[in-house]
Amino acid sequence: MDAWYAAIDQRITQWLVTEPNALIDATGAAMGRIRAQLRDELKRVIEEERRAFEAKLVALEQRLKAVPGKLPVSKIWRPESVTYEGEVVSYDGSLYQARD
Repeated sequence: MDAWYAAIDQRITQWLVTEPNALIDATGAAMGRIRAQLRDELKRVIEEERRAFEAKLVALEQRLKAVPGKLPVSKIWRPESVTYEGEVVSYDGSLYQARD
């Protein structure tokens, strides 16, 4: 039986020597199929992510349009008054919002 395996090994080795590109061609075709599958999977995942992003963007746009932006009611600033962070005051024709 060992002689039979040795003969098979010898034939395989001889074939690889006489046909060096055969192994590359065989694995290359398999790698080409694997690359194509990976490329298709990547395209599918990117498309799913793009659709999810667009859906979130539409929801955010609708939310922004539903709630109008408003400034808080302003009060007239006076030197003796205290203005807290976020409050809006007017003084000498200008409008200010307290930062700190």
